Amino acid sequence: MEELIYQIWLKIAAYQVIILHYHVLPDYDALGSVFALQAIIRATWPSKEVYVAGGVSGWDLLPPGDILEDSCWSGALVIICDCSNKERVEDQRYLKGDLVIKIDHHRDFQPFGNLVWVDTTMVATAEMIYLLYLYGDAHYPLQIPQEAYLYHFAGMVTDSGNFRFVEKEQAARFYRHASQVVAAGNFSPREVMSQIFQQDEKILRYRGYLMNSFIRPVPSLVYAKVDAVNLEQLELSWQEAVGHVNSLMGIKGVLVWALFVEEPPERRILCELRSGGLVVNELAYTFGGGGHPLASGCSLTGWQQVDEVIAALHKLVSG
Repeated sequence: MEELIYQIWLKIAAYQVIILHYHVLPDYDALGSVFALQAIIRATWPSKEVYVAGGVSGWDLLPPGDILEDSCWSGALVIICDCSNKERVEDQRYLKGDLVIKIDHHRDFQPFGNLVWVDTTMVATAEMIYLLYLYGDAHYPLQIPQEAYLYHFAGMVTDSGNFRFVEKEQAARFYRHASQVVAAGNFSPREVMSQIFQQDEKILRYRGYLMNSFIRPVPSLVYAKVDAVNLEQLELSWQEAVGHVNSLMGIKGVLVWALFVEEPPERRILCELRSGGLVVNELAYTFGGGGHPLASGCSLTGWQQVDEVIAALHKLVSG
C-alpha cells in the first residue's frame, strides 16, 4: 500500500492541472474526500491548478465546486474518489484527462483507471484520503489546512452512519484516524454532526410518510415507493427525496430495506438498498449499480424493473 500511495503522490507532484471527481448524487464522503484532497494539494503546491468538477453547491460545511470548460481536461491529471464504476462518475468529461487515478473503498466490480487504490477495509474514502496524507507527508512533507480536517471528519462520520456501521476489524484504525482528525482540527464534533444531520420540517414529514407507507411483503423485507405524483403531493424535488432509505431501518426481523424514488421527467428510478447483514451490492451491480456490501444502489429504467429488483430481494432474504 505504501508504494501505491507513493506512486499517487508522484503523479500529483508531476501534474500542473489536477481535476477531482466524485460519484453522481454525492454524499459527504464523496465530497469530503475531494475537497480535503484539493485543500491539501493547494496548500502544498500553491501554483498548481486544482479543481473539483461538477459545480456542486449548497452543501453545509463544503465549498462550491468548479464550472469548467472542456479544454481544462486536456493534459490534466484526473482523480476520482468514492466511485466504484465509471458510469457513476459525476461529469463524464473525466475521460478527456491525461491520466486517471481512482481512490475508493467500495468493492471493485468494474476496475478502471490508470492507477487504482481500492481498499474495502476502509470505512470511508475520506479515511483513505487522510491516510494518503499521512503516508505522503513522510516523503514531501505535505501541508494540511484546517478546513481539510473538517472535510475528512464529515466524510468519516457520515459514511460510518454516525459511527453505527463500523465493523470490529475496522474499529481500531478508524477510531484512531477519527480521533487524530478531531484532535488536529479546529472544530467541534458535536456542532459539525448537528449541522450535518439537521433537517427541514418537510423532510421530517417525508420520513414520516415513508414510515407509514412502506410495504412488508415478507417479515425480513420492507420497501417504499415514491413516484412523481407522491413527490408533487409532498412538495419535494427528486434530489430531496433520495437518500432517506434508512428511515426504514431498525424494524425487528427485517434483514433488508429498500427505497425506490422516481425522477421526473426522465422517469428513471433510483433504488437504494440497505442490509443488516446480507450482501446487497452484488444485486445492485446486476442492475448496473454498486456500493458497499450492506449499502448500495442502482438506477432503474422504470417500475417494471423495480418489480424485478423486489423479486430478487425476495429471493435474497429467503436464502
